[in-house]
Amino acid sequence: MPTLSEFLRAVFVPKQLWDKHPRTISEYQSTVNLVTKTIGELPVDKMAISRDDFVAEMRKKQAADATIDKHIRHLNAIFKKAGVPLWKRYDVPETIPKKVFDNEFQALYRAFSNEKQFPTHLPEKLRPHFWQTVMVFAATTALRREAILGVEFRDVNWDEKYLVVRKEVDKKKKQRYKPLTPQVLEMITLLRRTNTQIEKVFTWKHCTKSWYSCWNRAQSTAGCTIGLHDLKRFSGELALRAGATQLELMAHMDHADIKTTLKHYVRPTTTKLVQKFLVPIPMEFEPPPPPDLLTLGNEERTSGNNLNTETAAFVNAANTAPKPGRIVQ
Repeated sequence: MPTLSEFLRAVFVPKQLWDKHPRTISEYQSTVNLVTKTIGELPVDKMAISRDDFVAEMRKKQAADATIDKHIRHLNAIFKKAGVPLWKRYDVPETIPKKVFDNEFQALYRAFSNEKQFPTHLPEKLRPHFWQTVMVFAATTALRREAILGVEFRDVNWDEKYLVVRKEVDKKKKQRYKPLTPQVLEMITLLRRTNTQIEKVFTWKHCTKSWYSCWNRAQSTAGCTIGLHDLKRFSGELALRAGATQLELMAHMDHADIKTTLKHYVRPTTTKLVQKFLVPIPMEFEPPPPPDLLTLGNEERTSGNNLNTETAAFVNAANTAPKPGRIVQ
């Protein structure tokens, strides 16, 4: 009988994963690598007795219950194909999806006003606007990081106010359409004016580590833990507050099954439905930055592209506003 690694490489990937996303194949490979590193390279038919050893080692590493169960699910798919006994699934206690409160979103938004290190292709005074636009864009479109960084200006229909999410950047490799609010369009227009030669809306020329370094600094300043994927949950919460049906909510979150949405992202509550679907993000101040953030000189600006003149008060108010307290539910 071949070893687990040999069976994965010679049989399982060619016959079971040949049409799957490369990331799916990578996740199975990571599981097998972890198992062989933890309990050694064993024949597939001898793996049944090793479950408890694997679980014990994962718990020593303080792995999350859901992570352990995910690896066991991957292994069981391989074992089923090999015709050997399956491992018992790991019991994962049911958890409530993480909730992002409005005041936490506002605090993180203001914290990014101090981020001036990245991205370097933008003028220093415009770099905070890059991050704030990412936040608002993620919270209104419910897109993942990979899709957000893959969005190009040509994907935006400026007249009809919607975004075409190309299948090349979508997790499920499907083309999708997302409505864009005037708030979002105004914010990404400001990024476009800085350099008309750039194709991507959120150009990122640095490593992933730099991205999370910036994000973690802002979280520390804001005193909250909101990841970019948490903004996808926040987007679902906004839609739910607005009275979206389960079908609308599922489509907005890009899920094929409403169970996924309700289990991992949002839970229906008795919150009064007072908002319109896909309303602007609840902010104490309007997000677009004041024009004095773009003091680049006339030689660096496109003629005729004068920005909205109303808001030097926005940044002054945002910088002087007291840090909001946590909302008690």
